[in-house]
Amino acid sequence: MSDDASELRERMERGELPRERLILAHELGHPPASEALGRDPADEDEPNPTLEFWGRRMARKGPVVMMKISYAVARRVVQEVPDSAPVRPALHEGIEATARFVEQPGESMLEPAEAAAARVARAALDLEEGSPERRACQTLLPVLRAILDVLRGGAPNRALLDGHYVRLLEQASAHPLPDEELRAAARATLLEWALS
Repeated sequence: MSDDASELRERMERGELPRERLILAHELGHPPASEALGRDPADEDEPNPTLEFWGRRMARKGPVVMMKISYAVARRVVQEVPDSAPVRPALHEGIEATARFVEQPGESMLEPAEAAAARVARAALDLEEGSPERRACQTLLPVLRAILDVLRGGAPNRALLDGHYVRLLEQASAHPLPDEELRAAARATLLEWALS
């Protein structure tokens, strides 16, 4: 067994790394996780799935995984908007609010998330339909709305969160960035979290 796999197995046995997260890392194609679990490397059901197909399959892992994917995909789409674009400050505010919520969810995030969602929605109205900048806004808004639904309503309504998540996947898939690039961004974020 490799050193990396041994370390992961030891962390799991000590209770420092939940088995479910090690399984997630295995399913994301992380060879040391597969080895630590004594499994063959994970094969994808479909060799090159669309972002929507992959994202919906990963949604079975629960709301935390959905939020991590949402954040990573939205962040990657927003990175494509030039710094000089007038919408960039609104998008930056939205991504920052999302990042803070993903790291430390709590009621203190309600006002920043509300302000960011309103600013991104207003900015989107001034942009040309189908433009990459507007698509970035339309990708980020479902993430912010999901955060607001969680913060405003107590126990989140899973069907409502699923709707926001599917909307994000649809909007991101319509962006000029290739699905493989968006999946790679989500995979990297998930792996970092799964193995932390």
